[in-house]
Amino acid sequence: MILSSPENEGDWAYLATFGVQTLQEDNLGMAVFYKKKDLIEICNDELSEVVVLKPTDNNITYYSGAAWEHDSSGVKTEADFIEFLNTQLKLLNSGLL
Repeated sequence: MILSSPENEGDWAYLATFGVQTLQEDNLGMAVFYKKKDLIEICNDELSEVVVLKPTDNNITYYSGAAWEHDSSGVKTEADFIEFLNTQLKLLNSGLL
């Protein structure tokens, strides 16, 4: 399942995937958080989701994150992962991260 951040007033957004993404058929969530002003495009193919960002002074700023159903994060379901993503997004938009 492809997930994207809800419309918000902040500077940050995310693109994420959640579902069976391991060889053991476990649920895994993976995300990239990016500054909306740096977004050039989001593209994909049958295997990948890609966030293309424009550099500022030859640098880009982004964060990545993941949660596996067997790790200590407590994320077991898609709803759990969305809650995790939205919490991180609020922290980024508030400047706390």
